Amino acid sequence: MRQRFRLGIKFKITLAFSLIFVVLSCIFGLIGYQRVQSMMTRVAEDPASLTANLRSLRSVLFAICASSVLVSSLASYMVARLLLVPLQRIIHAARNIAANKMRDPIPVNGARDELHELSVTINEMISRIDEGIQQQQNFFGSASHELKTPLAILRTELEVGLRKPGLEDGLRLLLSNQLEEISRLQAIVNEFLVVSQLRVGSPSMFKKPFDLSVLIVKVFNQLLPLLRQKNLEPVIHFDEEASDFNVVADEEKIRIVLLNLLENAAKYAVKDTAIICKVNKPVDVDELTVQFVNTTKEERVATDHLQVAFYRSDLVQKGAGLGLWLCNEIVRLHSGRIEVTSSDHRFEVTVNLPLSDEVAADLAIA
Repeated sequence: MRQRFRLGIKFKITLAFSLIFVVLSCIFGLIGYQRVQSMMTRVAEDPASLTANLRSLRSVLFAICASSVLVSSLASYMVARLLLVPLQRIIHAARNIAANKMRDPIPVNGARDELHELSVTINEMISRIDEGIQQQQNFFGSASHELKTPLAILRTELEVGLRKPGLEDGLRLLLSNQLEEISRLQAIVNEFLVVSQLRVGSPSMFKKPFDLSVLIVKVFNQLLPLLRQKNLEPVIHFDEEASDFNVVADEEKIRIVLLNLLENAAKYAVKDTAIICKVNKPVDVDELTVQFVNTTKEERVATDHLQVAFYRSDLVQKGAGLGLWLCNEIVRLHSGRIEVTSSDHRFEVTVNLPLSDEVAADLAIA
């Protein structure tokens, strides 16, 4: 097929600059010609003024050259800026592309130039990336849903088996270990399901008022066997000046946050130390803060990549590397924030959940 003729960006800019210089050369050349003609006429009448006329001619030519450079520079800049506006649109659209929002293509201009080809190529690349991400998200969601039912059945059967009387100690220990591993797999599957929803950008949120202090105590009781394995002492400090610790949030997702933070604190804490949980409700700030503090072997733990998905600082420890990243995403959905610090053999994670006027009104109605 015959290739359609197209005007490239280089040709457009070259043509524009050439026209500018041609026009300027014609204008300033005409002015210089008229001035030189006038001076030559005066020289013929009065030879004594030749030196003065030449000096005046040099001044005029210098002014013409300087004006040409200045005007052509400004004009070239304006023309180049005008011609590159479509490229700026492509850059702006590319910057606004998010991993979970790739449906909006980059605008394609009608001209058959390099910018048109670049826009089409980027849109095709985005389409391929979006297809791969969608397949990954579908796999996460489908695998999580498919694994939930068999894991629940296995857990139920193990729990029923452990209740049978006359069970041998060795078999009871084996079933207990299997039940613990299945519980861990269920937690990972639930995290993968939440991750798939976060990647899509539309997680299910069921906000309701509940007592955060009650949930914290339940989480500590749930992970008490893990704390006893390392002889860790759980210490919970509630703000004595706070009247209540009610929040309006998704209780199940906040439970995931607290479980992950407490489990991480237990995993990396030094044996025979305390894990401290501080729950405060500042008077001057409309938010609740939950802080977990544990003692570490290292004087300072690098916190730069801890909130990156699937990052694991210690490959020996169990886990999928989703803990802090998942916590950060869930807290962000509640318009909160997580702060991670480490110094003097102390690792601190602080969760800030806002209490807006709407929350206070909802609590009053509840």
